[in-house]
Amino acid sequence: MKRQIIKLLLFILALGLLITGQVEGKGLSLQSTGLGFRGTLVFGNNSNVHVKYIDTEINRQISAGNMGGNFYLVSRINDNLLLEFTIGAFARVLYDTYYEWENKSMVYSAAPMLMGMNYELMPETSGANIRPYIGFGPGVYLLSDINVTEENNKSKVNIDSKIKGGFYCSAGFNFLFTEKLGLNFDLKYHLIDFNPGFSRSGFEFGLGFIFTWGDQNDKTYSFPLNKIQ
Repeated sequence: MKRQIIKLLLFILALGLLITGQVEGKGLSLQSTGLGFRGTLVFGNNSNVHVKYIDTEINRQISAGNMGGNFYLVSRINDNLLLEFTIGAFARVLYDTYYEWENKSMVYSAAPMLMGMNYELMPETSGANIRPYIGFGPGVYLLSDINVTEENNKSKVNIDSKIKGGFYCSAGFNFLFTEKLGLNFDLKYHLIDFNPGFSRSGFEFGLGFIFTWGDQNDKTYSFPLNKIQ
């Protein structure tokens, strides 16, 4: 599955580069700031994206997992380089019932907070609608395991939370409808605890929208740089 995701992303990036190389630029100016939202699917070491329902004589199980979303802010440094700040969450939920007298609910979640750099591969002069990029940066991950057991009219709740450092690398592209609005495709690999074997390290595929403002051609840079040339 992971190899298929990588191949798909490389194909999308290659197609984007081909299109932007063949299509005459429409003169879309660069915007200095953007705010966006992505819905995400996560393919980690412990579980992939799934929705599952099992019903037997002794057990009923409902499981849905590795879906989430994030908000992100980008601020342009120059014509090709941008800062990206991202905060989001993804989770896996499991509900089990045994003989209808024991219920178990489990939620396994991760909330990444990332600060990185994106490098746009197309030059400013292209004016193209498709803007492919690559990126990387450090992150902080809040991991939580919540287990609730109900048995014989008694409930037991166990919450285990911890914070891990990590790193991510990404690739994707923005498809711009206008200078102010675009569609964003993004693939990140999260290296949580700097360990590829960690249970929640893995790929995150995101799809969403980005809203931009502030004309880069005015040479006025927005937060957090506050730099005027």
